Amino acid sequence: MSSQAITEDEAALYDRQIRLWGLDAQKRMRASDVLVIGVNGLTGEVMKNIVLAGINSLTILDDAEVTEDHLSAMFVVSSDHLGKKVAEASLNAIRRLNPLVKVAADVSSVKDKDAEFFKQFHIVCMSSVDIALLTRVNDICREHKVKFFCGSVFGFYGFMFSDLGTHEYAEEIKVSKSDTSNGPTAAKQRRLNSSNSKPETETVTVKNTSHFESFKSTLSVDWSILTPKQLKKTSCQLIGQFSPPNS
Repeated sequence: MSSQAITEDEAALYDRQIRLWGLDAQKRMRASDVLVIGVNGLTGEVMKNIVLAGINSLTILDDAEVTEDHLSAMFVVSSDHLGKKVAEASLNAIRRLNPLVKVAADVSSVKDKDAEFFKQFHIVCMSSVDIALLTRVNDICREHKVKFFCGSVFGFYGFMFSDLGTHEYAEEIKVSKSDTSNGPTAAKQRRLNSSNSKPETETVTVKNTSHFESFKSTLSVDWSILTPKQLKKTSCQLIGQFSPPNS
């Protein structure tokens, strides 16, 4: 992903978040093209947040029409949109959030999209309960190094899955000062630390790498063998036993 220069207008608009995560992160976000598949209450909030954050473009893919369920779950459509394509009906509300972001609608079916379609995006966010479809889209994204997120919500319950492939990130950790020094000063520090219950520490930034599994391999895990403590630690409870609710 190539970074795009931040204009003066963008620097003023995104000033607070640039102070939070830095100019380089904002440049990479500004260069991101995102596809959201399925318009509902969950993806409505996703679209709002990423457009306000300042991505380059957002494409909304959904062939469904606006129903009463949409009206009670999201802010981007109104009763005037009933019976219209929900992807197109969402455009104006999303565009008003941030005129600097390019927003487009695609009212065709995700089932008709081939690999070439998904390759044009950096990130795909999908909300669906169709296991076969989720698996297919994730496999395509994984093959072409497109970041993939999916999830859905059922009342008080829901699930979320992410596949970032091989993801490198920076993390701040606390280490003993003696671990980052050498020579006589470090030896003296170690002697002082050995006599004190709380050795001096400092915060350093280290580079880490995470390797994500595919949606298909996640479903093959027998989550029932994990203890409640292990399930809590994974923060991914019983996704391997997930099945769509009866309609």
